[in-house]
Amino acid sequence: MRVVRTEAPGAECYDARVTLRPTYWLAGLATLAAFAGASCSRPARRDYPTVVRIVATDSGFVVPPTIGSGIREVRLLNRGSVMHEGVFEHFLTPDGRAAAFVESVRAGIDVPSIAEDAGGPGLAAPGDSTVVWMDLVPGHYAVGCWYASHLSHGAMQDFDVVAATSSATPPAVDLHVRCLDFAYEFRGSWNAGAHHVLVENAGTEEHEFDPYRLEPGRVPADFFRWIETGRHGPAPAIALGGSGTFPPGGRIWLPLTLTPGRYFAFCEMPAKVGGKAHYQIGMVREFEVK
Repeated sequence: MRVVRTEAPGAECYDARVTLRPTYWLAGLATLAAFAGASCSRPARRDYPTVVRIVATDSGFVVPPTIGSGIREVRLLNRGSVMHEGVFEHFLTPDGRAAAFVESVRAGIDVPSIAEDAGGPGLAAPGDSTVVWMDLVPGHYAVGCWYASHLSHGAMQDFDVVAATSSATPPAVDLHVRCLDFAYEFRGSWNAGAHHVLVENAGTEEHEFDPYRLEPGRVPADFFRWIETGRHGPAPAIALGGSGTFPPGGRIWLPLTLTPGRYFAFCEMPAKVGGKAHYQIGMVREFEVK
């Protein structure tokens, strides 16, 4: 989820179904650093991606210094006290680094030209986790959090993706989302249960797929009013992870568990022309799960 200006100024493998509980928050950061961000392969499944773990804290990220290219399962663990996400930035210039990116954001540039968003695990509540599968290409990257003003406060960490050989394949999917300029196209049966979603950017601008479950009696307009006025009080909707923003032609895979209720998805990326957030020009999709 990107902050935009509105019109008013070798370690541990994981089961994708596991969620973290607040009782684990007291684990020491030094212990986390010893194995956080470490990756592991599942020897029984040669086609299963290496799992890369990233730890988000209220002061930044613990991330491995290098990650192999190809299909990877990226899991964000939120050890902070507020919501966090893990959007990857792929630098386009030789001198591109997290520090320069953060300085650009602090200067009021919503989309610094030194990098492009490459997707990543979406918002996770404190003590919880989110997962995506990504097809990473070699280069220099940083992981950052766009939630509220976290990135402008320095919540970003550099790392490299290095060339690697892998036989990993994406998960089998039963739901499909195409991001267009400026709408979503849904395919599949969006019913209650556990799903795997393929999200494709079929547009000409960077897009994201951020799914939310609405609280009873609330509508998407309540949520947008809440984020545009400073996120005061309880959120009108619950974040369910998401794809992070990624470029045209890109693909992200993610798990999504749905229960009966009202949902919506939206994109907060600022438009190339005019600068409005994509959801403000129609990129919102409501749906009901029975």
